[in-house]
Amino acid sequence: MIFVEHYPVFHWAFGIEVDHRPDCLFVGGYSPYWQSGRGRYSSWDLLAEFRKAPKDWSKGRTGKNSPHVQFANAETDDELIAFVKRFGPVVARSIRETFPEELNLEGEGDPPTIVAEQGMDELRNERITYRSALTLLSELQLQEKDKKADIEVIRDCISRIADKVSAWPQQWTREQQARVLNYASPPSWQFNEAALRGMQIYASEARSSRPSLGDRVAKVVPEAGNLTSGQILRAIDAGHSAICELVNAFKPVVYRWGGVGVEGPHFDLCYGIRPLLYHILRQEYLRRGGIAFCANTRCNNVFNTERAGQRFCSTECSQQQRQRDYWAISGKRKREQRRKREKAAAKKAARKGQ
Repeated sequence: MIFVEHYPVFHWAFGIEVDHRPDCLFVGGYSPYWQSGRGRYSSWDLLAEFRKAPKDWSKGRTGKNSPHVQFANAETDDELIAFVKRFGPVVARSIRETFPEELNLEGEGDPPTIVAEQGMDELRNERITYRSALTLLSELQLQEKDKKADIEVIRDCISRIADKVSAWPQQWTREQQARVLNYASPPSWQFNEAALRGMQIYASEARSSRPSLGDRVAKVVPEAGNLTSGQILRAIDAGHSAICELVNAFKPVVYRWGGVGVEGPHFDLCYGIRPLLYHILRQEYLRRGGIAFCANTRCNNVFNTERAGQRFCSTECSQQQRQRDYWAISGKRKREQRRKREKAAAKKAARKGQ
């Protein structure tokens, strides 16, 4: 028997268009809650694309196809704007809804429109936060597979996350006030000052140099630049706590959909699709999936691994890095041999000249 997955549809809007201003984006589209927009305007469901990406084997390696990976890898403003144009704002400063004079639920006429203001600085910070979270998750997964994690990377990720989410309590207050004015339900997510202090504590704990109880009992004295096992475990524990703090800010809800009960993010996404991104992070964390960073030093993109031990996000990256590694190992020897041949030829020519 084939099991068919049923999930609610999570569109921010239909027919999304973006007006790029110097410091913000005005993102507009047709309301996803009205049947009159379905089938008439393009739309993208971020969660549906996430579920579909690892299964599209016809396109070769698919590790970078998932939208949350594309968001983490969007290093330029153009890439971020392309992501927003496809899926909607990540976190909106404000929204404005416009209702036509005559609403037709049977498919005729236009549905209501929604316009959101997305600050560019907030969009860049969200991308940095999310990439840091995936980097942290990648290192934690290495540790769980009995491979050596980079503790300094773990520390840097937690510190960067703690710094960037310092704006989340103010963003929650801003959204809550806007919803009150619009007679809307409260925000579906929650990240207050207590959660921020917790994140800051995790960053401090990860960098703490004090020995653990086990270190003191064993009378371990670390050498300069080395970490004790207790300090390593403290950083790893802080990393797990930081991931949990992030995903717990966006608690899932249970729906009855397609005749079955499913768990997913809250359906109200008018103030941005950030809950979808962190629902995916929750799935990545709980399923202990394969998040990795391309071993090509000139790429270093995040990707979903498709097999154990995969080090490169694409065949091209694998070939390029292997060529560089080859020349790094044998290039010096070959250059030295060439210089010797040239020197010998020059001496031979000089003797003939005499």
